[in-house]
Amino acid sequence: MWHAHEAHYASTYLFE
Repeated sequence: MWHAHEAHYASTYLFE
C-alpha cells in the first residue's frame, strides 16, 4: 500500500 502523498506523486510522474 502506498501513502497518500506517494499515490499523488505517482499520478503526477506517470502522467507528466
